[in-house]
Amino acid sequence: GGGADPSSQAPAGGGDDVTFTTTTSATGTYSFPGLPAGSYTVTVDTTPFTPGLQQSYDLNGPLDSTASVALADSTDRTDVDFGYAATGVIGDTVWLDQDSDGVRDAGEPGIPAVTVTLVWGGLDGVIGAANAADDVAFTTVTDTTGAYLFENLPAGSYSVTVAGLPTGLTSTADPDGAGDSTAVLTLANGASNLAQDFGYVGNTGIGDLLWLDFNSDGTQGAIEPGLSGIPVTVRHPGFDGVLDTADDIITTVVTDAAGRYLVEGLPAGLVRVS
Repeated sequence: GGGADPSSQAPAGGGDDVTFTTTTSATGTYSFPGLPAGSYTVTVDTTPFTPGLQQSYDLNGPLDSTASVALADSTDRTDVDFGYAATGVIGDTVWLDQDSDGVRDAGEPGIPAVTVTLVWGGLDGVIGAANAADDVAFTTVTDTTGAYLFENLPAGSYSVTVAGLPTGLTSTADPDGAGDSTAVLTLANGASNLAQDFGYVGNTGIGDLLWLDFNSDGTQGAIEPGLSGIPVTVRHPGFDGVLDTADDIITTVVTDAAGRYLVEGLPAGLVRVS
């Protein structure tokens, strides 16, 4: 079904067979109006396709981009559809980069429920307002580990954008280095690009001192030493905002020679210090 211009159809003859040709619209629809009853074959010319597309649906028979249909008198057939899929993949993780080093270290949690938008540049291979007519956008949400994945992608130009982050986070790792929560990349035919990781650090910290309070007055006096080498654990409730649940961010540090400790890079929220 669709709204192709009948004037674009070009009949040709061979015996008593008649061939008509048209092109799909911007939305992929096509139409041959004014046909008599009879038997027809519909064939898609896949020459202009983006490399790597493989047929996934055919009305009948093998996946050969050709369908045979019978058309009754005064009827329309709007079910002669052809589907094509690709095998490219883009991902992977949005995480809390507590030490701001741009690398996801052990214990640094993923950030869940973040919106990730993928834009494909379309068949013209160009992303942007001036060439947006054939751009295609896909949206997903990071899972509980901060992971995301877009599958079945054709080759071409893409942008990945992260949005909906918790407040108070600053970018530390951006795949193209711009620090703007957007990365632009080119995906090869059938490639799997799982290097699109985005790191963020919180803007809060907590500390400060353990000391030997000789006179129990709650104030460190001149001769009261700090307690060095003491483990201090800071428990943040994670992104669900509830302490003692599976996504808690648990950081343990050891007091220095002066008895001081500091845990930085946390999101805002209630914490427990032990």
